[in-house]
Amino acid sequence: MIYSIPYLIFFIFLLVLAVIVSEKKEDEALCRNLTNLGIAVFLVFFGCRGYIWHDWTLYAVVFDKISWSDLYMYDYFKHSEPLWLIYELTCKTLFDDYYFMAFVHTAINTALLVRFFSKYSISVLFALATYVAFNGFEISINLMRNSMAMFIFLNAIPYIEEKRIGRYLLLCAIATGIHFSSIVYIPMYFILNRNINKWVFLAAVLVSNAVLFSNVAIVLKLAEAMGIDNEILAAKIEAYSDFGMFGVSRFMLLQRFIITMMVFFYYDKLKEMSPHNRIFINALLIYIVGSYLTSEFSEMSKRIGILFSFSFWILCGYLIKCCYYVNNRRLFISFMSFVFLFNTYTSTAEKVMEYQNWLLGTADSYEVRMNSFNKNFIEIKQINSNKK
Repeated sequence: MIYSIPYLIFFIFLLVLAVIVSEKKEDEALCRNLTNLGIAVFLVFFGCRGYIWHDWTLYAVVFDKISWSDLYMYDYFKHSEPLWLIYELTCKTLFDDYYFMAFVHTAINTALLVRFFSKYSISVLFALATYVAFNGFEISINLMRNSMAMFIFLNAIPYIEEKRIGRYLLLCAIATGIHFSSIVYIPMYFILNRNINKWVFLAAVLVSNAVLFSNVAIVLKLAEAMGIDNEILAAKIEAYSDFGMFGVSRFMLLQRFIITMMVFFYYDKLKEMSPHNRIFINALLIYIVGSYLTSEFSEMSKRIGILFSFSFWILCGYLIKCCYYVNNRRLFISFMSFVFLFNTYTSTAEKVMEYQNWLLGTADSYEVRMNSFNKNFIEIKQINSNKK
């Protein structure tokens, strides 16, 4: 519990600001100042973080070793994606410090995220609170390449609506140059803005849930039907998987099911409230179908879910507005409040996630954090693997 406290305080702070802004809409100056305050605290919380979570052990080591000569001897498996390498080298040239690189990364991500929320959400502050409760801590802290690429894609969504494929593909190409997983966004130009029947949506959600709970290995069975050796395929995909997925709780599956059912019940109203919501409803459907049907492969399923988790960040706010009757709204708000707190707590409860901030003087040195990481994460992981 103790490791989650700073994250819970940060989340509650954003949520309280969002409620105040919602209640004081007539005071534009106050709302603008509170929104700017929330964004500033968001930037400091993530941008000035110390060596926390897992992936800093890779990013910090690579950042320390890279040089401009690596561009001439480029190796994807050594240097990751080319545009990310250029970003790291640029930051290192300006100021050779990992914290500086992480802060600039957060500043870019925050600007992209706020721009996206300003266009599509009911409230920037509520959307930021929803973001951190739905994968946001992991995305901002652990998935540096993935997050920057994802947020660039989010700002390409307007070009889907405007049917400007050239600009859309350009931004997707940039995103893919930062993290290769963003290649899945390219065909989304032809998918996300389609008008899918609500009953097709419901059928796809129910079938996906049935497959998940029946433990049917869809991917392996399809590969076997195509004559691909399923053991080889499994080995290759599991090589990408470290931590094991659908290691999610039953309650997390339940909350997703309830939210998707709410989307189904308010399907038409959501589209009436904002024509943009068609895109996010379709993204939610891809989230459910993609992550559930690939659930036999932990990291693949998890990454597909993360790539389309932005659907929750937008739709949850609109769902609250959809509840016309006061009692229904109170019930749904109570449910969502519990979901937000539960998600925040369960996603930040490990020792390696202990929050530290160099601006506040609470960040340990690289050596201290690495020793702590080895003791509290690698050893526990080894113990768990020995139990299998």
